[in-house]
Amino acid sequence: MTYEELKKKNIIDENDEVWIEKVKSKVHFSYLNDDCTDFAKQHIDHYGKLSICKEWFWKFCQKHYGNSTPKKYNYGTVLNEVADILIRNYNDNSKRVKGVRKNLLIKEIKEKNKELNTGIVSRAIKKMCLHNIIQIHQQTKYKKLVIKGNYWNSHIKEKKNDK
Repeated sequence: MTYEELKKKNIIDENDEVWIEKVKSKVHFSYLNDDCTDFAKQHIDHYGKLSICKEWFWKFCQKHYGNSTPKKYNYGTVLNEVADILIRNYNDNSKRVKGVRKNLLIKEIKEKNKELNTGIVSRAIKKMCLHNIIQIHQQTKYKKLVIKGNYWNSHIKEKKNDK
């Protein structure tokens, strides 16, 4: 049976899961055989390698992760926070040097968003550096500042102050 036929017969629900009596739980249809009655068996794929047993893999995932959904990496949140902090810093006329130290930037973002950890924030900053939205400017040997990059204007829309 095809996916569409199984969906029409309500064997596969709206989350693409099927109730399997053997494990007394809902299982994603990709772990199951073609008619969605049991787990797919091991087989040799077209590369000549023995594929993983789907039932074993599903049980392994349930044992170690349960039904928890992974936390989503929210690049957009970090981008908005970095933009707000840098715009605030650039608009402050009392500062001689425009830019923020990376560790202070990470600390300030973490204070605003408690669910974000240091790894997520630093990975997003690194990704922004790779896209050249921001740059790491080395003012002295030890003082590295995060500043606006070459593609800042194409990614960040600043509100112009009309006076």
